[in-house]
Amino acid sequence: MQRQSLIGVVLQMQSKLDPRRILQEVLSIPSINGSDGELILCRYLESLFNQFGITNQIVMTSPKRANLIASIEGTAPESSIVLNGHLDTVPYGNLDDWNTPPDMPIIQDGHIFCRGASDMKSGLAAMASAMCWLSENKIKPQSSLYFLATCDEERNGEGALWARKQEFMRNASFLLIAEPTDNRIALAEKGCIWLKLVFKGKASHSAYPEEGASAFEYGCHFISRLQDFLLAGGSDEFLGQSTMVVTQSFAGIADNMVPDKAEFHLDIRTLPKMQFDSIIDEINELVSWLHAKEPQIEVSYEVVNKRVALKTAKDNQRIQDFLSCVPGVKEFIGINYYTDASLLNEDNRIPFLIFGPGYLNQMHKSNESCNLKYYDFAYHVYRTFLNKC
Repeated sequence: MQRQSLIGVVLQMQSKLDPRRILQEVLSIPSINGSDGELILCRYLESLFNQFGITNQIVMTSPKRANLIASIEGTAPESSIVLNGHLDTVPYGNLDDWNTPPDMPIIQDGHIFCRGASDMKSGLAAMASAMCWLSENKIKPQSSLYFLATCDEERNGEGALWARKQEFMRNASFLLIAEPTDNRIALAEKGCIWLKLVFKGKASHSAYPEEGASAFEYGCHFISRLQDFLLAGGSDEFLGQSTMVVTQSFAGIADNMVPDKAEFHLDIRTLPKMQFDSIIDEINELVSWLHAKEPQIEVSYEVVNKRVALKTAKDNQRIQDFLSCVPGVKEFIGINYYTDASLLNEDNRIPFLIFGPGYLNQMHKSNESCNLKYYDFAYHVYRTFLNKC
């Protein structure tokens, strides 16, 4: 409650737009996924936008969770741009690994340190500041603008799942995500499949393996063939190849027994040209192949998480417009992590890009920081692009 009361005091003190002050205030509200901080941060943004006369509302997506939507109507409202950033952060991890308090923004050597500094409160604050700048200067863009701050991105995407059903998303003609890219323009993001595979075989004395059927060994054969399939899918100019990591495995009864059960958890990162259905088709074919090879082996699987891979053509007009607002940047990149775009834009209908001041190599790590010059740069890029639109 003390932090909530601070919000109003700080905003009353602001006589002019101060993007760095906004960043510090956003970072000073801890919003670890699952805490009430997401809602408190929504209330801060609500107060901020109210001060600058921007229409906004908080929408509860569940009893303790909320999104915030702010909008500036354009002269051609049938064309709309959605700006997205998420409210939540991951936990702090081991506090001994932090050189500064992770719940308090500290400025040192031109960087601001705090949990969420890179992922992705710097992008969120810069976007919010750009919206305030437009309103403060009474600039009416051609396209209507919707600022969408979503909850629960770091887990299940509750906020994005709610938002994608709303009219402003259905009418969106462009989606701008402020996730960390080192202020580079990302036109593609890998998709994701988290898969739980269970193999059941037959136990035997390990001195007589031919009398059993090792669930673990046949599971390894299965996974190896799945890996070959993914690698045979080629590569993407921005994303490289698909990848697969065994993140967990469980097997074995005793040192002298053939395992009769094995469980593997896989994290598969996919490309736009190799989407979910084709991978599931291959998994089903591998199940049939393995059963024919060893009828004693049974295979079952569960898809624990699914996100689509996305890509926008670099000659898209919105992409070219944005590129013209980023001095010195001439090339595009792709990112291996997924964003809320994978839920907001699941059918890849909406052209999108990812651009944010956070560091790619500091996501979910201790001593997370953002370069304040990067932050200033991103803020100016956002406001230049929105003014142009």
